[in-house]
Amino acid sequence: MVAHEIVPQSADDAADAVFASVEAALRFAFGNRHRGSPDTLARYLRSAMGGAPRFDDEIERAAWAGDIRRRADMLPPLSRWLLIAKFAPKAFPCACRRACCSGWRINEEWAEAISEIVSRTPEAVPATLLQRRLCQGVVKRWAGGDRVNIGLLADQCGVHRNTAGKQAKAITAWLSAGFTLAIERAHAAIRGEVP
Repeated sequence: MVAHEIVPQSADDAADAVFASVEAALRFAFGNRHRGSPDTLARYLRSAMGGAPRFDDEIERAAWAGDIRRRADMLPPLSRWLLIAKFAPKAFPCACRRACCSGWRINEEWAEAISEIVSRTPEAVPATLLQRRLCQGVVKRWAGGDRVNIGLLADQCGVHRNTAGKQAKAITAWLSAGFTLAIERAHAAIRGEVP
């Protein structure tokens, strides 16, 4: 592996960095283990996410992903879970070809991160009784995993729509603030600074 910065320190250093941004590096690292061949991964990242480098060598690809993941694993748990929820693939193609299969299987790491975040949502709305299913819907909606109608979910959970809307707004604000902090910490960790 050639010694390059993972992400640029500034716009002037962009040519020396392997990834254009922290987000691109995290998306690459979290998706590396389970996406198809290196060409498929590179093509996906380049088109959908704005330009991850092309790694034709599987070992080099795994080394970069492992280095980024090792640095991300040093972050506090909530920050790490928020990054996984936003950047890890929600599901992977399944080749089992069984009649019961939809062709996709859930990413267990992503599902675990969502579950851990949901268990921490009472921090967003203290002194309020929260429906777990409502919280899970809000978190999945924020992470881009499900298209959830909060009003319909509120009706299913037996919560008034106004109450559900207020709780969803508070949880989303809490998630966004936590995600901003997680990105700052990830940027520092990936640059080699202590988060």
